[in-house]
Amino acid sequence: EMEINYLDSLKMTQGEKTLDIVQAKELKDLSISSMSYVKPKNGVHVATVIPATYFSYDEATSAQVSGVLYLKLQGSRRRLAVEIAGLPKAQTNTGSTSTDTRALQM
Repeated sequence: EMEINYLDSLKMTQGEKTLDIVQAKELKDLSISSMSYVKPKNGVHVATVIPATYFSYDEATSAQVSGVLYLKLQGSRRRLAVEIAGLPKAQTNTGSTSTDTRALQM
């Protein structure tokens, strides 16, 4: 299963106007935004105040929210078994026998 590693960026765009909320994993303006990770729901909660310049009372408008979220495999370790062909043979952890496969930690 996957879990959230970190939220890299989040922005709101309306026409030509862009409000950067998160950039390079950091909140752009701590006075109007907050961010917290919600582990039980595997989520990120971001709250922000949208400035009045993004609202129009003359006509209906819409805004687009987009961002980049990095995921990782659940748990702290991942193993990959790799087959090694040819000589010399890879040594096991004990060093007493040789083998054609070994586990790599990533």
